[in-house]
Amino acid sequence: MSAALTRKVLIAFGGALILLGLIGLFSWRSTHRLTEASVQATHVHQIHVAVDRLTTALDEAEAQRCEYVRTGEASHREAFRAVRELAGDHLRELRNLVGAGSEQGHRLEAVERAVAEKLALLERSFKLRGRNRFDMRGQWALTVRLRESAHGLRRGLEEVKVEEGARLARWQARAQDAAGQTFVLIDVGNLFALAGVGLAVFGIRRDLKAWGRSEGDLRQAHRQTVEEVEQQRGQLAVVHERLDEQANRCRQLEDRCRQTEKLSTVGRMTGEVAHDFNNLLTVILNCAAVIHARLTVGEPIRELAGHVVQAGEKATALTRRLLAFTRNRPTRPGPLDLTAVVAEMATLARYLIGRKIEVTTALAADLRPVLADRGQMEQVVLNLIVNARDAMPDGGRLLLQTRNLGAEEAKPLSRGVLLAVADTGCGMDEATQARVFEPLFTTKGEGKGTGLGMGIVKEIVQGSGGHVRIVSAPGKGTTVQIVLPSACGGAGLPEGPPPCSVTVLLVGPQGLVEDPLLRVLRQLGYTVLQAAGPEAVALVQEARQPIHVLIAPLGDTVGADLVRQLAALRPEMRVLYVAEGAIPPHVRRDVVGPETSVLPKPFTLEGLQRKLSEVLGAKG
Repeated sequence: MSAALTRKVLIAFGGALILLGLIGLFSWRSTHRLTEASVQATHVHQIHVAVDRLTTALDEAEAQRCEYVRTGEASHREAFRAVRELAGDHLRELRNLVGAGSEQGHRLEAVERAVAEKLALLERSFKLRGRNRFDMRGQWALTVRLRESAHGLRRGLEEVKVEEGARLARWQARAQDAAGQTFVLIDVGNLFALAGVGLAVFGIRRDLKAWGRSEGDLRQAHRQTVEEVEQQRGQLAVVHERLDEQANRCRQLEDRCRQTEKLSTVGRMTGEVAHDFNNLLTVILNCAAVIHARLTVGEPIRELAGHVVQAGEKATALTRRLLAFTRNRPTRPGPLDLTAVVAEMATLARYLIGRKIEVTTALAADLRPVLADRGQMEQVVLNLIVNARDAMPDGGRLLLQTRNLGAEEAKPLSRGVLLAVADTGCGMDEATQARVFEPLFTTKGEGKGTGLGMGIVKEIVQGSGGHVRIVSAPGKGTTVQIVLPSACGGAGLPEGPPPCSVTVLLVGPQGLVEDPLLRVLRQLGYTVLQAAGPEAVALVQEARQPIHVLIAPLGDTVGADLVRQLAALRPEMRVLYVAEGAIPPHVRRDVVGPETSVLPKPFTLEGLQRKLSEVLGAKG
């Protein structure tokens, strides 16, 4: 279609639309006025009916008065009262129909006064008649006044009816005017439509020749378009193949990640077994060392004890290699800015979770540093982001938040830092929340999850001295809150020679490790006091000699409160933990701080003596 023809068609179409709009407007106006006229006609009819009912009621009241004056029977008085109530109802109905404030309202006020006056005269006539008493003169005077009142009342009611009729006539005239204007506009529209059809036919005939001339150009353009579409289709096929390759590669990477997580679980299990084996090796090494020290040179049993010590040392080296292998890499905890870590992970998350999920952050600029390993914290945030993505397959919102916590919010820590990851996904019920940290537990489909992610998160957070809280409900999303302690440093302990006379307090239950340790300490010449749990407090309070070193197992056996209480009783006393690996930061901070040392298991007789010398030298 040519540009000129297009303009003509658009102009004609626009004119037709304007004309149709005007016709519709006037038609609506006419219909509206007809509707208003119909409403007014109904209203006027209701007023006329109410006026007639009021007039009939007043006439009936006057008729009952005449019968009562003539006969004096009480039934006519009762009938008068009923008619008077009915007249009041009709008058109120008329007041509701007419309204107040208008000219009709003023007329109706005059009618109400006239009705009230007439009813009062009728009531007076009833009182004047009484029973067996007839006052002809008084009744005649009342009759004259009643006639005058009735004449004024009828004149007022007629004025009301006449005014309502005039209003109805005005509304009908307005409706007829609007209908006439609409008909005129429709006629004009028909003329314009005929003219437009003629012009359109003329323009179409003139432009048909131009269409014929441009048909070849259109075919050529069509062929070029088809060729371009085919070319683009080939390019899209190549892109589709590349996307399939990328998807296959991503699936392979996910399979590798799941396999890695499974191997990580096996590694942790191996580490736990190695930890228990360390406890056994500690007993074996120390018992063999005591036996070897008590036997004289040349005895066959002494040589066998030496072989036991050598085998135990080889097993110790093996367990240390297993523990080193199960840890993917050595952790390097240090002061860490969680806001910077989460900001970097948020940027990565936008590429990882896709466009359906909106990623927002609320990061504190003045966040206190925490003592943690950066790589482990990145793994924690990544695991939580992946879980949030899987919980929102149809899209949603993901919020990453960091902020400082006070003492109340960070309990049981003195003060801490909050890392929160919130999603608007499907949420979890209480039964699922109770199992979320279990190894190999997953809510995802078969082959889509290993059930290790939240377990790794909890292990890392607890290893950094923090704890994890989960707030969730079905259909209301999930918020994972991680509370970490604020970083606080501690000075190293200097070395020095051991004292000649040392008293050691060994705290803990009578168990596999503590019994041999008691004998080894006494073999080395130390004075040893032993107590189980809370009994240590009474022992420390009753002891008169100084206590130089407190030795306690690291774990749930001896709580931090007990160690703190003992240290408060003997401020000069050093604390030596027997533990696997380095002491966690939250224990170092909450128990004694720089007064705390660690003896890793398994240990030899020489290692124990060297560590005690180091602790006592630092004290000196």
